[in-house]
Amino acid sequence: MNARPDGAGPRPGGRAPAGRARGRPLDGAGGLARALLAQQPRRAAVALVLLFVSAATGAFGIALILPLLYLAGLGGADGAASGGRDAVDRAAGALGVELTLPALLTAFVLLVALRSAVAWRRELHVAVMRHAFIDGLRERLYSATADAPWSLLVRRRQSDLLHALTQDVNRAGQGAMLLIQGSVTATFALAQVALAAAISPPVTAGMVLAGGVLLAATRPLVRRSRTLGDRLTVGGRAKHAAMAEFLGGLKLAKSEGAEARHAREFTAAVADLRRGQLAFVRANAAARGVVNVGAAAAIAALVWLAVRYAGLGAPEVLVLALIAVRVLPAAQRLQQLAQQLAHLLPAWLHAAEMERELRAEAEPPADPSAAPMLLRRELRVRRVSFSYGGPGAGRPALTDLDLNVPAHRLVAVTGPSGAGKTTLADVLMGLLAPDAGAVEVDGAPLDGAG
Repeated sequence: MNARPDGAGPRPGGRAPAGRARGRPLDGAGGLARALLAQQPRRAAVALVLLFVSAATGAFGIALILPLLYLAGLGGADGAASGGRDAVDRAAGALGVELTLPALLTAFVLLVALRSAVAWRRELHVAVMRHAFIDGLRERLYSATADAPWSLLVRRRQSDLLHALTQDVNRAGQGAMLLIQGSVTATFALAQVALAAAISPPVTAGMVLAGGVLLAATRPLVRRSRTLGDRLTVGGRAKHAAMAEFLGGLKLAKSEGAEARHAREFTAAVADLRRGQLAFVRANAAARGVVNVGAAAAIAALVWLAVRYAGLGAPEVLVLALIAVRVLPAAQRLQQLAQQLAHLLPAWLHAAEMERELRAEAEPPADPSAAPMLLRRELRVRRVSFSYGGPGAGRPALTDLDLNVPAHRLVAVTGPSGAGKTTLADVLMGLLAPDAGAVEVDGAPLDGAG
């Protein structure tokens, strides 16, 4: 059941936490955003344009409600003007449009149609970006694994590589999607805040302050989600390792009657993973409750402020209330996105860290013009020693080994588990370079071991 090569030292479980590679901390959301933009700069630029158009059409659609309310007679019998109405009138005058009811209703329908078309195109564009990001990350990680030296790969659990290529990459793609969704939500909120500021700067300041307080109140829960995301990543690797070891050594497990022990280990790994997932659900639900109550209180306070102290007419109060109903839930949505993103970031950091580690020790490409070494007489091993992790790192797998293997002959190497048979085969194939001694092919040294 041992997934290590014969003679290997302890399995490398004490790796640096996700988010660090070679002593240098990897960025979190900022690093994910830069990776997304660097991989697809043109698509990102198009997405930004679509996002701006969507936000602008949404804000203009709300702005049209003001003259509609005045035309409906909600502005008072005297039809007194207001700052918001004056701004709409000036914009209509600049465009040469008369603010009649048919014109306003037609403009409203056209804006909704334009926004819907842009939203459809944006969603399709974002889906393409997400899948391209996932495929690109998986292909780079796969390529880095293929280019890494065997001496590095043999010290890692294959289940960790498989987990990174599947689970971590998929969760990183979900994180990229959340970043884009957060950008959409934030842009829409900013466009509507700008419209509110044109109507009443004091009320808008209160709205922004309330949104900031709501986000700050849930910040500890975001940090908690990051911790739970770390646990999920580590637990997922443990589950994959348990499955890989059990399936890889199923024959040995059944021969030794160890099925129950492996089943218990797998059940424990799954239970730990489930506890982390449920803890995240509880933290997310608590954050939603806090923001829901806070948003309702803030909306009520803002409407009271607008009516009692800002001296606004009914149309302005209604439009500001509508904006608040949209902006403060947007703050809640941003909080949820931040919490979910924090939960997914460890997967991205683990995949990025693994790619960097593999790339840092990548083998140089093979020289296509180099002639292959041909074995004609013998393969000779002269006083070869090897330890996983380098000289002096734990019990050596091979020590002062001498061996002659005649060409075109069948040679059997026997010994108990852990005696170094697999390590010897890797050294003879040039996959591992010995710490001491040499391997010769017909008297010529076998160089270029990984």
